[in-house]
Amino acid sequence: MRTVDDFEKKNIVLLLLKEAVFLDVEKKEVQAKGGEIYSFDKLLIASGGSPRATNIPGENLAGIFRLQTIDDADGLVKLLPEARKIIVIGGGFIGLEFLEIAEAHKIPTTLIIRDSHFFKGILDQNGGELMSKNFERFGVNLIFEDEAMEFGGKERVTGLRTKKGRVFEADIVGVGIGLKMNDDFTRGTGIGVAAGQGI
Repeated sequence: MRTVDDFEKKNIVLLLLKEAVFLDVEKKEVQAKGGEIYSFDKLLIASGGSPRATNIPGENLAGIFRLQTIDDADGLVKLLPEARKIIVIGGGFIGLEFLEIAEAHKIPTTLIIRDSHFFKGILDQNGGELMSKNFERFGVNLIFEDEAMEFGGKERVTGLRTKKGRVFEADIVGVGIGLKMNDDFTRGTGIGVAAGQGI
């Protein structure tokens, strides 16, 4: 989206392949992994996040996607024409993306969320019911308060088994279980909610 020249024109020093490992709020310093220390007057933290690990047996089977990279998107596009059923795991933004893709291709979809409703951390129960009604209008099979425990299949996913013992078939599984925020360097500073929860 931007070149090094674009940053230089704005008087921005771009430091690539550097990782912040320690923040000293009182001294107004950030230490990088290589030991370099950078001073600041004001600090904007926009450190992003990394996909949470699923730690579910079978998570490396073909047909399971996180939608985090261009390779994920390319792989998904390749399998969509032959898909008969899709399972979406997770009640957040990536889950919505998967649901929209499934609807655009008219593929029957099951949504599995471990919470009592979609966007539980953002919406109250009434808001969650509005989301559910909309999903049902598009034929989504909703499974709440359950979660994936094991993916089935040998080389390619064929479905999954949930914690409550339910079994669902699918050619594609979309995983959107959230991010672990890249905020370890802020620990002990009083900044942020809690480790991995963001600023």
